[in-house]
Amino acid sequence: MRACVSSHPAAGFTLLELLVVLAMATLLTVMALPAYQDHVRRTHRAAAQLTLMEAEHHLHRYHTARLSFVGATLPDALSRVPITGPAVYRVTLSLDAGQPQRFTLTATPVGTMSNDRCGTLSVDQTGRRTISNNAADTLPSDCFKAS
Repeated sequence: MRACVSSHPAAGFTLLELLVVLAMATLLTVMALPAYQDHVRRTHRAAAQLTLMEAEHHLHRYHTARLSFVGATLPDALSRVPITGPAVYRVTLSLDAGQPQRFTLTATPVGTMSNDRCGTLSVDQTGRRTISNNAADTLPSDCFKAS
């Protein structure tokens, strides 16, 4: 019997070639995913800082008109980050009844940000920025970067 011989080479990939490509894609994904997640966290944190700054300006305008922070509230647009979609930070205003010239704005991480190393971000009427419920090795300067 005669063997069927084709003059055209076989098209396609071998199983070994496909496995090598799959292994490389998996390796790239495993290496890139933590960097992507860190970038998303930093972006959410920057959005929370922006919201805190906008809320701070809102309160100072309120103070300019009334010479006190007593009775001030935050508009809905400044009470969560982001404004639409799943919240990653809740922004709250704390007023000290005994000190009408003082306030503290707090951005508390929720949802996908609840385990963020920076924890809760806060700013007061003087612009002092602090963090709480953060990882032990995390400083305010790590969390309030402009990057």
